[in-house]
Amino acid sequence: MSEESKNPEDGIFELIKWWEKKRVSFNLIVGITGIVALLIFGLPVLMELPLWTISRIIFYGIVLNGFYTLGWISEILIIVYFKKNRSIGKYKSLLFGLGTALSVFVTFFLSILVYPMMLIELH
Repeated sequence: MSEESKNPEDGIFELIKWWEKKRVSFNLIVGITGIVALLIFGLPVLMELPLWTISRIIFYGIVLNGFYTLGWISEILIIVYFKKNRSIGKYKSLLFGLGTALSVFVTFFLSILVYPMMLIELH
């Protein structure tokens, strides 16, 4: 079967499948970053974390996964709006890496800001 005769929905399904296979790695990397940051910056307040803080951490994870989903959504938009009959190909791994690195940076940076403020509030 030639490239032109493929069903366009098959290509979209394949690109979503590629991104979703990487989601576990993304969540593990960012989750481990959050745990390390909690241990480094939040250790003094770890046992005193109020329930609302835990719910905020879970909410943060949900928001990050929403942003992760923008990876495959943006790829579909590129295909549809720019009339490309193929995905972003070799740049997909680069975008995954950059997005994951940005998420790790934001997670660590927020931990540097939030945990010391929690320590001040609790004591």
